[in-house]
Amino acid sequence: MKAAKMREMTVDELRLQETQLQDQIFRLRFQIAASQAENPAKVHLLRKDLARVKTVLRQKLGPRVPERVGNAAAQVQPAAAAPPPAPARKAEPVKAKARSKAKAAAEGSAPAAGKRAGRATSSREAKGPKQGAKR
Repeated sequence: MKAAKMREMTVDELRLQETQLQDQIFRLRFQIAASQAENPAKVHLLRKDLARVKTVLRQKLGPRVPERVGNAAAQVQPAAAAPPPAPARKAEPVKAKARSKAKAAAEGSAPAAGKRAGRATSSREAKGPKQGAKR
């Protein structure tokens, strides 16, 4: 269906069209899963029509404004009553987490070779051999 025709429809008609398209897409997806659909590509067309309907509905209804819970006047604080900003704290120096290559060599362990040193390269290596598997 063309967007021009949809713009001529009322909001109630558009909502009805939206639910009908959603139902058609739902039924067609089941038919595709059961390999009974005559035209599986129709899902693409239905989804585009549904998007057009939703777009026209949004244009007609305008943007959504979130509703506030409770009294809106009680939630707003005057600018003069706002607390002063907290004083800025100085950043503390970051301590080194990794050992240096020279220190690692002095202790007898192999130095780190790049970013991924010591990590398994695949999930299979990380898991190890399967328990009870005969290879």
